[in-house]
Amino acid sequence: MQKEVVFRDCDIVDFCTATQDTNMIHDPEYMHRCRKQVIVPGMFAFSYAAILAEDFLKHSINRIQVYFNSLLSSGEQVALRVEINPENPAEIRLRACNSRDMLTTREAYTRMLKGTVPIHPQQLGIFRKLPVSEKQITTFARLIQTSDRQTAGFLFAVAYASQALFKSITEADTEVEHEIDELINGDHRISPFYHALEIILPSEFPVLRENGTLDYLIHFEREKFHKTYIAHLECQQEEHIIFQSMYKLVAVPDNIIMRMAKAKTS
Repeated sequence: MQKEVVFRDCDIVDFCTATQDTNMIHDPEYMHRCRKQVIVPGMFAFSYAAILAEDFLKHSINRIQVYFNSLLSSGEQVALRVEINPENPAEIRLRACNSRDMLTTREAYTRMLKGTVPIHPQQLGIFRKLPVSEKQITTFARLIQTSDRQTAGFLFAVAYASQALFKSITEADTEVEHEIDELINGDHRISPFYHALEIILPSEFPVLRENGTLDYLIHFEREKFHKTYIAHLECQQEEHIIFQSMYKLVAVPDNIIMRMAKAKTS
């Protein structure tokens, strides 16, 4: 299945409002002043692609592996695709392609599958609590074009985790959180970008209660000083696990990110 999509500035703004993403690279006013196109949030592209395999997501898998390879810009035509693995019908590959596939690296590709490893409660971390409203889910569902509130709620919780990670960094408690905060908000002018993300779902597809609170248990680990970090995250609501995830974050200088962003043509 394939769907052609153009991510518009107004949709990116609405997505970032719903998920509380304040990164300036998604802000049209800032990017246009820099003569650059707005960068599409990676979780926006992933969530939109995942909806093309909505039934498979809800009923046939418990594991998602996401890889981010390149940037997408507003105004670009992007082909979102889902492909069944001919060697394993229990696995679906997700793509977001313009000149290259944003969701594929040289080592791996984004996929949804049925894994054999059961979910175990996360033991380490600090809880970061975020309110969630019906309005946020409604906006999110409209942007990724689904009428299924359960799927929209789950994918929203995954996208909203970025704000929880940012909260952990800006309200740093641990040594590693302080280290990442210094990278972002100090004189280094470096941002930790997602390189890879693995999501594990409970045995029954999680149902989000709207107009409540999402509790994110987060534990950061350092792989290489000022280079790469791992974030372990468990999303809960009313002590029920919505999902667990592990992020690999790579430190990328802000000037390189801006250099990668496409020039504004008009």
